[in-house]
Amino acid sequence: MHSRWSGSGAPPPDVTRVLLAAALMMGALSLHNYLFPAPAPETKAPPASAAKKASPPRKAVLVDEGDSGVKSSPSSSPVLQQPPQPPVLTRVFTVAPTEQTLFSPATAYQATLSTQGGQLRRVVLTGYASPVVLTGGPHRNESLLTLTSRNSDITLTPRSRYAITQQGDTNITLRHTTPEGVEVTRHYAFSSRRFVVAHTVSVRNVGPKLRRIALNTAVTDVSDPESDKGGWFTPPKDDSKAICLSAGKLRRWSWEDLKTPQQEPESGTDYAGFDKRYFLLALISAAQETDQRCGCAVSRQERDGEKTMTTRLRHPVIDLAPGSTATFSTRLYMGPKQLDLLRAAHPNLEQSVDFGFFGVLSRPLLWLLLVLHRFAHNFGTAIILLTVVIKLLTFPLTWKSMASMQQMKTLAPRVKLLQERYGHDRALLGQKQMDLYREAGVNPAGGCLPMLIQMPIWFALYQMLWNSVELYGQPFILWVTDLTKPDPYYTLPLAAGASMLIQQALQPPEAQQPEMKYVLWGMPIVFTVVMMNMPAGLSLYVFVNTLLTFLQQTYIKRKHGNA
Repeated sequence: MHSRWSGSGAPPPDVTRVLLAAALMMGALSLHNYLFPAPAPETKAPPASAAKKASPPRKAVLVDEGDSGVKSSPSSSPVLQQPPQPPVLTRVFTVAPTEQTLFSPATAYQATLSTQGGQLRRVVLTGYASPVVLTGGPHRNESLLTLTSRNSDITLTPRSRYAITQQGDTNITLRHTTPEGVEVTRHYAFSSRRFVVAHTVSVRNVGPKLRRIALNTAVTDVSDPESDKGGWFTPPKDDSKAICLSAGKLRRWSWEDLKTPQQEPESGTDYAGFDKRYFLLALISAAQETDQRCGCAVSRQERDGEKTMTTRLRHPVIDLAPGSTATFSTRLYMGPKQLDLLRAAHPNLEQSVDFGFFGVLSRPLLWLLLVLHRFAHNFGTAIILLTVVIKLLTFPLTWKSMASMQQMKTLAPRVKLLQERYGHDRALLGQKQMDLYREAGVNPAGGCLPMLIQMPIWFALYQMLWNSVELYGQPFILWVTDLTKPDPYYTLPLAAGASMLIQQALQPPEAQQPEMKYVLWGMPIVFTVVMMNMPAGLSLYVFVNTLLTFLQQTYIKRKHGNA
């Protein structure tokens, strides 16, 4: 029989020996683990916190495969142990140009740079009544100067982490080492004049193998699905298009254009970026040592309702030997489409300002508008003065046109009589009408030809007022605080439409053309509706032009009414 221990008094000898043996075994095991610690498992990576303490930042370390614990064939080359990922930091640069722009109120800009991707995440022009966000609004995909690899021996993505190695008030240097052992250094210099950022990239091969380097520098623009879509006569307010100037030819791509594959220039690109109505984002390439030029590529993507367009500069391919370094540079223009600023940044950058088919006339008209502004100190007043000057310059043509039309009205009863008499023979009727015009010394085309000559001037003036950034944020009077935006109370469009109606009421159509009555009375209404969504500067021009035209017609009618 086995003895039982009731729990009171000393334990039996058998129980004492069991407890003593267990204590000795645990002590021996603890002593063994202390003297001979177990090796770390081969398949388990060390914690990130331990890696940060073990290796210094921004240093690439080459290790052998046996030390890394990675099993592979003996013939494989050493691999690069990834340095720790630095934290994501942002730095905001506020730059005030030392040279005041003459007509643009934008006197400074802010650029926010992120170490994730080493790219610009936000650019804001600060100097207007409302800050102009060129990129970095509510969209997560917008970025500028994104550096990526393409079909090359290195891996570089928009999410690659960079570490700041040097920084100042208007410059910063960042560095990133790729998994393949290539050190990428990027230097930014934020210029204090002309809205230009200098961007220099240095690529150094710190690994043991030859690396083929092919990089892209890109800008990305995102359209807001809630933004203004425009209408029949009014394009969208933020009409952003991808652009590329290659071999002297400027190409533009809208979102719809990119639905079909585009033939992209392989080389010879001067600049590429995004062309907005009043502002420009342009990557300006520089010639390489091999005298090769960048190419251009565009793409589109739609995700979560956001339409994304990307324009890339495709830098030439470089074979980088171990220990060698290659450097290339680009510049970013991010500012208003003001001609003098564009010329200072790049000689061909002003081609991005599109005044349409009659641009050759729009530029002199813009120059004249700026000259008048120097005296008026108000762009609304300058538009009024410009309209008066254009009316005076075209007055001889207008005089001939309206005088001929007035003379044709005096001959209308006789023409009607000829139509009743010779209406059965159209050839004879035409001959009799020409005899009548010759006898009266009237040219039937005299009323239309001078008007046709003036049409290019009107179209050029219209395009100039529609696309000139000089008017952006410029006030006129009281409620009109921005001549590039519609009149908030529709005062100018309604005044222009009312002046057209008064003009038509005082000069009704001829009695023999009653079908024109509805057309002529309907035109002022259509124009008023269209102008409600147009910039206030255009409505002001139409209103003043209508008043001056009415005064001209009244004067000419009095002079030639009895001719």
